Amino acid sequence: DYASVRCAALQLVVKIGSKFGENVLPPKASCGHDIRVCDDCFMQTCSLVFDADKGVRALACSLLGEIPGVMPQYLVQTLTKRMLTSAQLEDVQQNAAEAEGDFAVVEGSSLLSADAAGAFVVGLEDEFWEVRVAAIGSVGRLAQGSRVFRDKAGDVLVDMLSDEIEAVRRAAIVSLGGLKKHLELSEEHLQVVLSLLDDVSESLRRSVHGLLGGVPLTTPAALHTTVQA
Repeated sequence: DYASVRCAALQLVVKIGSKFGENVLPPKASCGHDIRVCDDCFMQTCSLVFDADKGVRALACSLLGEIPGVMPQYLVQTLTKRMLTSAQLEDVQQNAAEAEGDFAVVEGSSLLSADAAGAFVVGLEDEFWEVRVAAIGSVGRLAQGSRVFRDKAGDVLVDMLSDEIEAVRRAAIVSLGGLKKHLELSEEHLQVVLSLLDDVSESLRRSVHGLLGGVPLTTPAALHTTVQA
């Protein structure tokens, strides 16, 4: 029951998921269907986001971004505590197939994704800023590899720009910066980003300038608002 043991086990799980991710495990009793190693390891890591120990939660949030190739439906499920319906899973499948290749939502995946439900929501709302920073970093890394996840993660990252802790705001800017070539800010989101130009931290303000310099401004109004700010 020691936190250090859980951390060591977690690191091993993530290494297995990274190295043997495409291998397929035998059907689980909970769903009766095969599951890839990377998806299983991802969901095991998600479960430790709910751990009682701050260090374990922070490590779990950080390592979620280190498992490549996770199915889009599991990634999307981390951003909502409500279980995705069959119709929503089909939408994710269709969007993923169009954007990233021939991903299939297997029968029973809604049962499997229960372990992932709301993992990033919990991590981003954690009372300790270290856990929130770790979660933001993983959201940003995963969003770089999945358009379907990126489309939903952008809203989450912009929300974190309003965090009371500077380190959290900075982490959100860094993660958004990694997505800036693909990012389209709504008018509301642009206003949130522009508000940070008045932040008390000079280095953070510089980071915002760098972000704004790379994000496509798709309307004349957005360009005008940014220039005036």
